[in-house]
Amino acid sequence: MMLREEIIGVVRVYTAERRQFTMDDMYFVGAVANLGAIALENARLNESVQKDNETFRRDMLEWRAALGHEWTVEKSVVPPEE
Repeated sequence: MMLREEIIGVVRVYTAERRQFTMDDMYFVGAVANLGAIALENARLNESVQKDNETFRRDMLEWRAALGHEWTVEKSVVPPEE
């Protein structure tokens, strides 16, 4: 499994019967493995963004409370319709 020119994992392919894999077979498995690497990276990035968002939300609530404002992020702000 490759991600940005770096090996991040290995994929093994097993079959019920012994066989020789063609270059097309190996290309396909490699492509699927690299898509898996991208999916893993996206999952890590998503988790990081969620943590950062939660930290930011908590910090904003603390800052607002320190300023004496009772305001929560949970209330949605919808711009008025024109």
